[in-house]
Amino acid sequence: MKLSTDCNSDFYNPDMIGPHVRVLLDGVEEKYVTEADEEGGYIIRHKVAEDGNLVVNGDYLVFEKAEGHVEIIDARLIE
Repeated sequence: MKLSTDCNSDFYNPDMIGPHVRVLLDGVEEKYVTEADEEGGYIIRHKVAEDGNLVVNGDYLVFEKAEGHVEIIDARLIE
């Protein structure tokens, strides 16, 4: 499965955005994920500084790509 929060993406699905969706990278739940690809094995997320704040460059948020084993979980299907 591949998901994106970008409404211009082919993988955008508004039903899969919210607290019921969990994205795991190598078994660790990730925050601030904007794109996740289980088959491609990567996520794109907002970069977070050591102090826990989101990293910005001028007026723009900074993103980073992380690779590994990706799982997308819809908690509504587990309960």
